[in-house]
Amino acid sequence: MTAEAEASGTDTDTDEFRRQLIEKILMVLNSGSDEECAICLDGLKSPVITHCAHLFCCQCIVQVINADKVSLLLY
Repeated sequence: MTAEAEASGTDTDTDEFRRQLIEKILMVLNSGSDEECAICLDGLKSPVITHCAHLFCCQCIVQVINADKVSLLLY
């Protein structure tokens, strides 16, 4: 997705971006490779994909995001 398309924020652009992310995660999961979460270093459980196409366990990334929110409040 181009910067202009991302900046425009149209539904069509968002739908296309979502489709591309889904294709990437399906490609990884169907490849037979033993993809692991970069946080827990275990096999993916309930995988989620970021906008930059990184894969994490849902629970792991949620914990990291919540911890970051708390640390921001403390400083």
